[in-house]
Amino acid sequence: MRFLLFPASCIAVASFLSSCVSHEIPPPPAHPVIEGHSASVSHTDIRSAIAIVRHHFAEMGRPDFPIYRVKIMDRSHIEVYFHPPGLKEEGAVVERVRGKWHLNGERIISTWEPLETSMLLSGLTMRWS
Repeated sequence: MRFLLFPASCIAVASFLSSCVSHEIPPPPAHPVIEGHSASVSHTDIRSAIAIVRHHFAEMGRPDFPIYRVKIMDRSHIEVYFHPPGLKEEGAVVERVRGKWHLNGERIISTWEPLETSMLLSGLTMRWS
C-alpha cells in the first residue's frame, strides 16, 4: 500500500505544476504604469522615452509591442518595458545625454515565473537530488 503513495504524490505535483505554468500574457493597459522616481522627470520626458523605443521598433522592422510599464530610475535614466510574444518581459533603457533622450542599447529581460512554482521546484530539487 505504501508503494502506491509515491506515484500518486508525483501525479498530484505534476498536475499542480502544469496548472501554474500555463498562464497567458496580460492584456496591455490603456496607459503604461509609471513606477519609480516619477517626480524627477516631466510627462514630456516620459512620452519622449516611449516614442524613442517605438521608433527603434520601427527601424528594426519589429511589430510595435505594447508598452506595459515605464520605470523612472533617476532624472537621466528611464526603463521602458514591453512584452514580446512569450512569457517574458523585455525592457529598453533610455538615457538623457546633454539634455536629449537616447536609446543606450541596454536591454532588460525578466521571466514571468510565479513565485510558488519556483519555490516548489527548488524544494523538489533539494529534496530529490
